[in-house]
Amino acid sequence: MPILWASATGACLADGSLTGGIEPAYTACLSAGSSCSSLVRTNFRIQYKPYAVRGFSVRIRLSRAYQMGLDDDKDDGSDEEEQSSKFDPPFDVVDVKLRFSAPDGRDRVEVRTGYAYQHSDPNAADGYHTPYLSGDYYFGPPIPTGWGGLSRRFDVLLKVSQNVYAQANRPQEDLDQFVTTYTVPLTGDGATRMYTAYARELRFSGSNTVLTPSNRFELGLTRNPTRWLELYGRFSVFATRGITGAARGVVGVDLTI
Repeated sequence: MPILWASATGACLADGSLTGGIEPAYTACLSAGSSCSSLVRTNFRIQYKPYAVRGFSVRIRLSRAYQMGLDDDKDDGSDEEEQSSKFDPPFDVVDVKLRFSAPDGRDRVEVRTGYAYQHSDPNAADGYHTPYLSGDYYFGPPIPTGWGGLSRRFDVLLKVSQNVYAQANRPQEDLDQFVTTYTVPLTGDGATRMYTAYARELRFSGSNTVLTPSNRFELGLTRNPTRWLELYGRFSVFATRGITGAARGVVGVDLTI
């Protein structure tokens, strides 16, 4: 798929830049649970960094994702499962990120807020929209693109979001997420690294009824051959009390120009 992205730098702003990217990924279901399906997802994005100085930066990102299920289950399961072999409607996101860094660059805080919209299927009012707010604290020389040298990074992420569904009989959901991630470089330049993560999610529905919390354990590997290309793979296991768990493997490519 040939993709052309424009890149520009604004002279009146510190490091003002416009970039774009494409991120195709394949998710394989590794468990037999009926709720788990294999799929292909491609995310297109454009982002603008209007302001960046030592210790502080602002980024605005617009993205659209397309997803298609690969399991042939049109004749089995619930209506939602029967649709998993079809193209899903697109998923749009607008995201604003503020990054604050210590003078030595080791401690950073990222505050993000945004709005996501899942378009409805033409034959069903099943869309939803989600405003969200998150805070991410991490320490260790930054290695997000593999060029931070041999360092280790520890992340603590808190995210609060609110799903408002189009269906009249489905109540609003509030989600609280807590994610910890530990990243270790495998090469001297940090271009290849491995991480492990644990995520805990609490859902509140309708009259703040606490639903069963969900847990996710994840192990991932990332490789940056260049500053603009990222190859990644991850293995995720979902474990929730009283509900059959699922395991998924994901491989993908992230290209930024």
